[in-house]
Amino acid sequence: MKVVKSGGQKASRVKRIIECNKCGCEFEVQSSDLNGFKLVGDWRDGDYYKIPCPECKTVNNTATSLF
Repeated sequence: MKVVKSGGQKASRVKRIIECNKCGCEFEVQSSDLNGFKLVGDWRDGDYYKIPCPECKTVNNTATSLF
């Protein structure tokens, strides 16, 4: 079941589905989960998060602009 419109509580929204570069696993990352991941500043290509795959632990780089 999905909530179409939140009543009064501010819910953490799913912003991105990431596909692992190595094993092909697809997993959802919520904006509230980003505090646990490493933020890397890159002035050339833009900042990104290093997000490990929950299955194979391969690190996937995901742009901050997608969140």
